[in-house]
Amino acid sequence: MTSWVSPGVTPLMLERALARLESGFIDSAAPEALLARREAGRQTADDRQLARDLIAGIVEAQDKDGSWRGALVATAESLLLLADLAGPNVTKRVERAALRGVDWLRRLRGRPGRFGAGCTPDRHRLGFCHHSLAGFFAPEPPLAPGEELVISSGGRYPTGPAAQLAASWIALRACIRWGARGPDAWLHLDGLRRLLELEARGEVELVPLEAFPAILLTMTEAHELVELRDVLVQMLGRMVQTQRADGSWPELDAISILEVLLVAVEAGFGTPAIDAALRRGAGLLAVTQRENGLWERDTAPRRALTGWRVLRYAVENRTDPAEPESA
Repeated sequence: MTSWVSPGVTPLMLERALARLESGFIDSAAPEALLARREAGRQTADDRQLARDLIAGIVEAQDKDGSWRGALVATAESLLLLADLAGPNVTKRVERAALRGVDWLRRLRGRPGRFGAGCTPDRHRLGFCHHSLAGFFAPEPPLAPGEELVISSGGRYPTGPAAQLAASWIALRACIRWGARGPDAWLHLDGLRRLLELEARGEVELVPLEAFPAILLTMTEAHELVELRDVLVQMLGRMVQTQRADGSWPELDAISILEVLLVAVEAGFGTPAIDAALRRGAGLLAVTQRENGLWERDTAPRRALTGWRVLRYAVENRTDPAEPESA
């Protein structure tokens, strides 16, 4: 049978890859597995109590200053996970913990070490300095030379602009998720918008390659808060066009980009080209999967959840293998 996903991959292979991943992932007690069961309508009788226990564990781990371990990434990821687990049923205790965490993150806005700090005539002309880029967060604790910023989705960002942007991106997502959409958030989103517009015009390369998927994810999630639809469509199209035939992307982590494309579909930016890219990405996951259902040496539950979503999307949105895919 000719592959409709990527070379050598059939719908049956995708189904088997999804089953292999589910056999060791979806029935576990990990928060990400619980979220997968919710999405698939496969919740167990014990899941409601499990969710309460997981939420309580996150809240109890919060430090007195409102942070989690005094770290931007740990705090932002705890807030995002709390929002996912709580859903619309947020208790007063969870809300108080979340607002304390958001307040702690806000203290990192405008701090030394943030993206866009400093100014030169060229950067000022481009709107690429602290006079134009406001609301950005600084990594906390500060990264040592050569140290990477690592997040639970598997993203790894080297010290410098890439790590600065990644830190600011995840903090902004957490603040917006908990309703912190004041002037600072608007200014931050506007700064990201201008960076993407400059990239789209090809005038100058301001966005480090490693941070590009993270910025695009943030802006896609928040597209209703900022006028950016045309630029997002253009940049999502460029991301799809750079995908290799085997479903990978040169120099970028495929799972991180596939997460962006899934969010784009959920936000109403889906196109036949994005569908085709997701299916090619699912094919890549199927042929690179290990016996335990995961990929490489990475056992991060967040990456397993994204991989599960991609494989499930491809299986549930299959097309006729003989039908050409339009761009």
